[in-house]
Amino acid sequence: MKTVIGLDELVANFNREVIKIKGLSEVGLIKMAIMIERSWNYDAPVIPVDTNNLRQSWFAITQVKSHSAPHNFKGKNAANVQASTNETLAYAKTIVDGALGKPTLVMGFGANYAAEVESTDKHYRRPNSGSHFFQGALNRNRDKIMTTLKETINL
Repeated sequence: MKTVIGLDELVANFNREVIKIKGLSEVGLIKMAIMIERSWNYDAPVIPVDTNNLRQSWFAITQVKSHSAPHNFKGKNAANVQASTNETLAYAKTIVDGALGKPTLVMGFGANYAAEVESTDKHYRRPNSGSHFFQGALNRNRDKIMTTLKETINL
């Protein structure tokens, strides 16, 4: 699995803050995932869209709830995207299942090229789209997410 420079550190720092919240709830984590998804979809830089496969490979999984877009992958790469998404979702599920009752969220993109799009600076057809759309969504919403997680303690 390809990693994105800076994303591992950003997520690790984020996790350190989240773990400190006593009484963390799945409700808060689900709201967090919704905030992130809306942000990379509507706030620049937004997710690049060509065949829509990358956007459709988005998922968010907790122990209580699982959300992923309908997987109607298109184009010559559709079978590869479907296979990598299935593999990523299965891996994410093992992480959540291994959390042993602790509120846990795994979210991301299953498309086999997601890391490349996230980290490669290039011009995309969709206005305001570009690299670091996922990192940008995390950074833009950090304070709002922490507030939401604290407001939803033990819900």
